[in-house]
Parts: sequence; structure tokens; C-alpha cells
Amino acid sequence: MSRTSRPSVIFAGAAIFLAVACAADAKTYVLPHVLDSSGSIHDTPFTFDTTMFATYVPTVPNGPTGAAVDLFLFDDVAGTPMVGGNGVPVCAPCTANLDAATTEATFDVDGLISAAGGFDRGVKLGFGVLVVGGQDPDGVNLQGFVVNAHTSPFDLSVFGFEPVPISTAISTGKRTVRLDSLEETPGATAQFGGCTDTLFKAVYAGGLVGGQLPTGASVELRLFDSNGAPLRGADGEIPPFEFELNAGRRTLSVTADELIEAAGGFTIGKVGGYAVATIIGDWENVAMGGYVIETNTGPNDLARFDQVATSVVPEPNSAVLCVVGISAAFGIRRWRRKRCAAVSWRQP
Repeated sequence: MSRTSRPSVIFAGAAIFLAVACAADAKTYVLPHVLDSSGSIHDTPFTFDTTMFATYVPTVPNGPTGAAVDLFLFDDVAGTPMVGGNGVPVCAPCTANLDAATTEATFDVDGLISAAGGFDRGVKLGFGVLVVGGQDPDGVNLQGFVVNAHTSPFDLSVFGFEPVPISTAISTGKRTVRLDSLEETPGATAQFGGCTDTLFKAVYAGGLVGGQLPTGASVELRLFDSNGAPLRGADGEIPPFEFELNAGRRTLSVTADELIEAAGGFTIGKVGGYAVATIIGDWENVAMGGYVIETNTGPNDLARFDQVATSVVPEPNSAVLCVVGISAAFGIRRWRRKRCAAVSWRQP
């Protein structure tokens, strides 16, 4: 895919509301995971870059053409606008205009952070909200990538994500999602090499676009072994864990390792199974997913970053099920210090 020039950065306090209000058929998506570290994959080993691509193909021959893509970047957890070293928002929004002549646009997060004064810390973690409007928003395809450079620019791992469509309307009720793969070994991939983690991540975007007040949602997470029985730790059956998401806490990022440790720790060297997440409340504004992560020498050197297959579990007595795309994410957490396999790694 060819790359176009970097979209211009527009700073406006009320831009999120206006971006939706000015496009009647605007579509909203969440990229649950934005991970970027200081330094480019082109010249810095053991670093991460996040890039988003938008491509446009007109959907109606001889009909209205053209679309606008607005990218808003937010910091993890609280969901405040991501800022650069000069203290101003990185993307609020960054805008790309697409038409029959300009069919591709690239959002290079590393470059956008640099344009906003550079990195104020070594690693930026967050999420993105993309609003696609204009005359023909259905003609826009979105794709996100996190690229991990290992020893050189010629030693790369590329992990692709599709942004998750969400509703800008407030919803009620619940949705239950099965995450079909759980693989876990003792120790945290956020700290050491030679480990495998299953990471669960949810992003709540209610109220970030459209001007509506967020009502919040809760996520109940249950773990099962490969036989369908509740997963057990050293202290017995692992209970359901419930997490609240709202305007003050926008993201959930937790590994199965952490939940097993909370139930007394591992009883075997490697755990397999699956997970079930029940989202209650404003579920249409929650992007929920999971990834299996495996490290080589440390958290900046990944061997594996596999998206977990998901499926919506029908609710009893439900006549209609609204299936929303599921994505996944990767987040770095410092939960505890533990040695994995024979390799120990520390953040420089």
C-alpha cells in the first residue's frame, strides 16, 4: 500500500462534537490499542510504531463521492486527549480528506506525536476514535498496525487490527462474548521474556463523540479450562471478576495471569482454555477483545501477538441480537515482578 503525506493536525476544543454533527451519516470506530515508543522502527531497535491507513473506493457509480476521516487520540484509562511534549493534543482531530483523486491516507502516530512536541515519556499507550463522514463514508476502509522492530529495521513483526465500529447512541441491556482462546504461563510479558499471556482489553467510548453524556458499563470476566469447567488457581475456583467502565475510567487492560494470581497462583506450568465476557449497560459503546502475547527476550521483543477469535453468545429470551465487531489490544502493565523461564528483563 502506498503512503500519502501526513494529515494536517487541527486543534479545536469542540471538534469532537462538530465532527459528528456536521456529517449526518458519519460512522464511528474505536482502535482499542495505540502503542508507540520514542524512536522510529526505521532507525531504533526494540521499539513500537502504530500506523493507521484509510483507503477510499466510491460505493455508488456516478453518485456522491468523497469522505473525511477524523482521528482523535486519547491516553489510556482516563480517556483524556493524548498530548505531546508541548502540552497540546496530538490529534483533536487529525483530518484526512479522501476522494476519487486522493484514495489513501496514512496516520503515522509517531510522526504526529513528534509534530506535537515529541514524547513526554518513553512509551505512549492509548486508544483512537475515528469518525468517518462526508458524502460517501461507506467507501472508506480502515486498518491499523502495530509494528515491532527487533534488532534492526529489517527485523520486524507486524500485527494488524481492524477498528471496531461502535454506536454513538446510548444503549442498555447486555451482550455476552466468548473469547475462544486462553493461553497462559506463570509470569508477566510486560516485564520478562519467555512468557505467554492472554490480555483482555476493553475500551468505553460512550460520550466521547456525539455530545451525549456517558452512562457507563460493567464487564464481568469469567475464565474456563479446555473442558468447559471454571478455571482453578491454587486457592480453588477462580471467581468472576467485574470491572466498571465510565467517563473516569475508559479502559480495562488485564491478563489472565493476573486473575490466576489473585486466586492463589498457578497449579500447572501452562494453562489453556477460554474466557467469557458479559458487558452490562452501555454495551454498544464498548470495544472488547483479547490477544495472546508471547515474548522473546523481553516486552519490547515479541514472538507472537495473536488476535483471539470471538463470538457473541445469544442471550436467553432475546429476539434480536446486534453483533458488533470485536477487536483486541495490547497494553503494557506493571503488575508485579516475576521471573519467566530463564530470562529476566528490565525497562531501561
